[in-house]
Amino acid sequence: MYLVNIQALTEWKLNSTTDSSWRLWKRIARPKPDSRYRSSTPLGKNLSSSARHQMNERYETGKACIMRSLEEIGGKNDQSDSTSSGDLYLRSIQSGRRLKSASSALKITTNGGLEKMATMNADWVMHPGGYLKEEMEARGWLQRDLAFILGCKEQALNPILSGKRGISPEMAKGLGDAFDVPAEFFLNLQKTYELAQARDANPGVALRARMQDHYPVREMIRRGWIETGDAVLLRGQLRRFFALRDEEEVPYLAHAAKKSRYEEREIPPAQLAWLFRVRQIAKSISVSKYSEKALRDSLLRMTTLMFAPEEARHVPRILMECGVRFIVVEKLPQSCIDGVCFWLDSDSPVIGMSMRFDRIDNFWFVLRHEIEHVLRRDGQVDEIIDELEGERATTSESLPQEERLANAAAADFCAPSAKVDSFIVRKRPFFYEKDVLALSSILHRHPGLVVGQMQHKLDRRDYLTKYQVKIRSLVLPGAIADGWGQSVPAVNL
Repeated sequence: MYLVNIQALTEWKLNSTTDSSWRLWKRIARPKPDSRYRSSTPLGKNLSSSARHQMNERYETGKACIMRSLEEIGGKNDQSDSTSSGDLYLRSIQSGRRLKSASSALKITTNGGLEKMATMNADWVMHPGGYLKEEMEARGWLQRDLAFILGCKEQALNPILSGKRGISPEMAKGLGDAFDVPAEFFLNLQKTYELAQARDANPGVALRARMQDHYPVREMIRRGWIETGDAVLLRGQLRRFFALRDEEEVPYLAHAAKKSRYEEREIPPAQLAWLFRVRQIAKSISVSKYSEKALRDSLLRMTTLMFAPEEARHVPRILMECGVRFIVVEKLPQSCIDGVCFWLDSDSPVIGMSMRFDRIDNFWFVLRHEIEHVLRRDGQVDEIIDELEGERATTSESLPQEERLANAAAADFCAPSAKVDSFIVRKRPFFYEKDVLALSSILHRHPGLVVGQMQHKLDRRDYLTKYQVKIRSLVLPGAIADGWGQSVPAVNL
């Protein structure tokens, strides 16, 4: 590899005000014919003829690549040699004694037409002080001469020339003026040296970045879903979390073009992790045998619980008695999910809820929506994941049929739609609070349930919100819940 900073060279060309500055740059990058590794040079006299030939081959390869880049940058500029002194840029390129491989080649990436600095190899990248000493020797300067030019003490240059101290931005500006090159040139030499000397990054960094980019791994660790560890261990835990075989890759983390069925359905990773946590917990619990008749009969019983918020604590037990696994899992950050319905087998339905909106109307609507999916045996092939907000909570024709039917059943369960519609027609445009309370009493529903349906039908989310009481703290004690400071013990999973 060769040290090439074509970007700085390009910027110097674009900012240059004289052709002589550009010609100097070209001559620095284009060496004289006698600057190769001859037997008379200090470097060449210790080399065999075959080694000198090999060094020259590498040098010519690098020079050819550099000259092609310079021709692209220079365009139609004068390409004649300059008589200016100094070969600093050349010396930074032609340090052939530090090349370790005969196959070393210039590596340049392009971005916006400008070539970037080539990748460095710590085996041959030299400290900038080495290049300074070579250039000082070429110009016939002593250390005290450079100190005089820079206006500093001679001892201040010792650490730099000996490779014990780096080049600071202030020193780079001074050296740039002294050698008539951009200050960026010396800074890039220093950065390149430091980068070459730095230890390689932990190989797990890239893998952890990919995992965190898709899944809230830190949150999953905090909540006890997986344990902390190195990147390979975390990937193994994610495989177990998603119930995958060893040869299978975690969804969204595979490099192959083939997508999992969840990726094909475009389920966001955070929702997918939440779904598998519900599945994981559901597999660990036992309930009565599922009975569709018992579940239908339980709906009438649940209507008697909808007037007082605290009565919602009985819901988890009622569902378990019907053979339905009811799990409440707090949603993960940056995920929008209200509920899910799926089956562990043909006789084991599961209802999962996130209770992300801590309101009485949202709880009963989502619950009845998922119960309708179970009664219709939806989700036996693919999980039904619900985000019931806005149009997704309506009977719009744009929604799948199973969603329209579940939404209609949920709305009618919270507050009979026909009676709410009739109330709106009779009272429009004035909907007094006392009238809403009277309707709630007639329907034997908590006012928050009626208010929730009226907000949706009137598109007024600020209407009588004080009646939409919180209910989560009443439901969680009697439910199998994960989140909000509590988790299902790992021994049960």
